[in-house]
Amino acid sequence: MDIQLSVNFANDFSEGLAAVSGADEWSSCIKKSGKYAIQPRFFAAREYFDGVANVNLDFEPGKSIDQSENILFNEPFSHLIKFKDSLALIKYLKMDSVVDKTGMVFHFSCLE
Repeated sequence: MDIQLSVNFANDFSEGLAAVSGADEWSSCIKKSGKYAIQPRFFAAREYFDGVANVNLDFEPGKSIDQSENILFNEPFSHLIKFKDSLALIKYLKMDSVVDKTGMVFHFSCLE
């Protein structure tokens, strides 16, 4: 049985889920079965990496959620791309930094 979803955009599947944007202009994630893993309530949603997806609730900076839709930390980090091995590169206070899944930020500087 084919499941028909009305989507305008779909990312590739990552960790069994794909971020999609629907005709109603809200984003969510779907399973390979076509069923919603996350209800369409986000302005934007991106793929899951290492169990974490980045979402935007509105026009404000994004948040990171787990697969149960729990927001991992309240601080919105700019330029957070994806988690790998429980860490993600970010910009924080205009510095290149790393954040873990608890929200702990580690600053570093590049050696020349």
